[in-house]
Amino acid sequence: MNIPGVGSNCDIIVEVVDGIKGVRVNVEAEAGVTGLMVEKALKEALGFSPLGDVYPIGGVPRAEGKAQRVFYKKG
Repeated sequence: MNIPGVGSNCDIIVEVVDGIKGVRVNVEAEAGVTGLMVEKALKEALGFSPLGDVYPIGGVPRAEGKAQRVFYKKG
């Protein structure tokens, strides 16, 4: 993501709730970066506003080996 203050580690989660698919993007960012700033940048890039959360740098879990960035949740 090329958003100032947002780190390179993120999770993209495709969620299915009651048969409806949605996208959640969890990102790491420096202090001062707000969810609204990230939402606006993602909407401009993607054409829609995914749900998501902003965590401090190091707050999104990392996996050893090849990073898995896209997850699928059905619930």
